[in-house]
Amino acid sequence: MLRLVARAASALALASALALTATTPALADPPVPAATDIVGVGSPLTQALYNRFSTDYNATLAAAGNTTSPRFYSWDATGNSSIVPKSSADTIHRARDTGGGVMSLVSNTSRTLDFVRANRSVLSTDLPSTLYVAFAKDAVAWAAPAGGHAPANLTAWQLRNIYACNYTNWQQIDSALPNATIHPVVPGSRWSPSDTGLAFFRALSSLSPGYPWSFGDCVTGTATENDGTAAELQDPDALVPYSAGHYVGQVYGGHTGPGDQPGSLTLRSVDGQATVDQVGRAIAAPFAASRFAYLISTAVRAADWNASDAHTAALRSIFGVTGWICSSIEGRAIIRSYGFRLLPAAACGSTAHT
Repeated sequence: MLRLVARAASALALASALALTATTPALADPPVPAATDIVGVGSPLTQALYNRFSTDYNATLAAAGNTTSPRFYSWDATGNSSIVPKSSADTIHRARDTGGGVMSLVSNTSRTLDFVRANRSVLSTDLPSTLYVAFAKDAVAWAAPAGGHAPANLTAWQLRNIYACNYTNWQQIDSALPNATIHPVVPGSRWSPSDTGLAFFRALSSLSPGYPWSFGDCVTGTATENDGTAAELQDPDALVPYSAGHYVGQVYGGHTGPGDQPGSLTLRSVDGQATVDQVGRAIAAPFAASRFAYLISTAVRAADWNASDAHTAALRSIFGVTGWICSSIEGRAIIRSYGFRLLPAAACGSTAHT
């Protein structure tokens, strides 16, 4: 988390970033970081991505002979409920999503926590003391089991009516479809969706701003987001919100593991628009510009970001416009490998707040 080292300092680190599927596995929960290290928690959507950032960034520092700059660590969203993020820090509840991470960020100081993995930008309910530093874009799609009853395409309004439980049979979508009950699933639960479920909810809510709606009684939950191996998703009538970027990273980047793989699920079109560019192996550009798109960000304290001390320098050396993630060949290669769309150079590392 620190002073940027020269890119040329490590050909080995560059080769690692460009051959991501053949390198040392990324960290899960870190060893106990030092009090001065840059440490975060947050969304499960990007925990594998940040683990990769952590492994390669720290390796780049080591390869350059840099033994003094703060290291970069990220705690997973799964595991023991209580964690001590770094040496001499307070014990906190492990954040399971963006919202929980932001609550921990505003409730603690940099002695305990420095950043949050956020799969969104700023909301009107966020405190002005929280900044969101954007570096990539994702879009929430929908997925269904291959060989099941779901069609290849649904409109946004059809998805909204399915998740409101107004449409409960496939023949309400198309009389040529099977006479079978639709089983909409959401990551988390209909009362408390995960980050991916919330992104889906917000996208469908944007169809009629000012007219509230909610997931209906027919919607069931699944414990893990962006994973197609859950029992409830083997149902031929199931459908579920799914991160298009994460899917690309799983299918084309090879970034899978237990509880983190598409299984039999395939991503489908929305409004006749493909969600994934299978030739380019990326989120389809038009879909990444649709109402279903959102920013992938790192939430930090505004006071930490805007100070003029060593801690600020460390944060900006990782997340800023000229930081390692946004400006290094290695960092940008990792973003692409994990399926997310790169932001333009001027936008990567930019901040937003209420």
